[in-house]
Amino acid sequence: MKVQEFFDIIIPLRSESKVSKEKDAIKLFEEIEETVALNFQDRKCFKYLAVIEKEKENFCLELAYDSRYVTHENEINEMVSFIRGELNCKLRIVLKHEEYDSNEFDDVFEKLTINMTEMDLEFEFHNDNESNTNYKKKNLYENITGEEINLKSENAGAIGGILRLSNYPKDLFLITNYHVIFKSDTKINEPLYLNKKHQIANTFWGMFNSRADIAIAKLKNKNYTKGTPDYCFGHLKQAKINDPVQKYGPFGFDKTGSVYSSKAILKIKSSIFINQLIIKDLGLKGGESGTLITEGTDRIKNIIGLHFGGTNGRLDFANNLHQIFSEKISAYYEKKYDRHHPEIKFKSFH
Repeated sequence: MKVQEFFDIIIPLRSESKVSKEKDAIKLFEEIEETVALNFQDRKCFKYLAVIEKEKENFCLELAYDSRYVTHENEINEMVSFIRGELNCKLRIVLKHEEYDSNEFDDVFEKLTINMTEMDLEFEFHNDNESNTNYKKKNLYENITGEEINLKSENAGAIGGILRLSNYPKDLFLITNYHVIFKSDTKINEPLYLNKKHQIANTFWGMFNSRADIAIAKLKNKNYTKGTPDYCFGHLKQAKINDPVQKYGPFGFDKTGSVYSSKAILKIKSSIFINQLIIKDLGLKGGESGTLITEGTDRIKNIIGLHFGGTNGRLDFANNLHQIFSEKISAYYEKKYDRHHPEIKFKSFH
């Protein structure tokens, strides 16, 4: 991976605290993320664009690309110029709204840079269970969080955790990725199996779009939460750059990583995602799709994301659960696969 500092871009950072500066950068990024995603959708070399902390309290954008798929010598410059143009357009509106004068506009012109990162790695969904047959069995507690789940004879992912929905108060559900339990011919209420042996749940709801790769299944009974765990899940929490994080999946719970980016656009195969988290040093791998990512190292674990893909060891990607579950999600019909997904309202993790 080769990193090169490239163009300066504008960002008005009047805030003094690190948290506020990160929020400033994210707020500006949100103004352009959908336009950038649409423009870069068909660029094969594009990997991600993310808000990162370049130095202490100095935030920048990082544009990662795969040099193997660059189509012409000016393609990367074209991408940077597009980002810069979108930011300049939005910032003139922001600066006018916040009553910056023309001199101040020039003064903030070099507040933000774009890092260019050459990353000749494939980004993959992590539902390949080739190495899952010999995973180390956990003995921290007697429930199914982190266990392998699959449709019969299909590749596996992880059970991220057990949750409750406000509009289904009598039921318990498990969470994982859409790409783990919904295939083209999967129907709602189809059986799901624990470790390819025991049916424990039925497909209930799922969403695969530019923000989410999430699925929920209804547990057959409520006897999967026995014992006293060494931890408990707390609240959904918005991730911040450099937050310490842990994973809860088939390959154990003891490794600690950190949030590399709290706001990213990224591309996996032909799918582009916005408002995603990038995690480093957790080393997630095939078979761990659907693993929960939690913040902090105390006994109470606040949940920030749901892992769905990465580079098999270097960087990992997670849906931003705090934002996705902050409001009810309306019922919808998935016409392509003839699936009716019910309305859901998240309540808590169990």
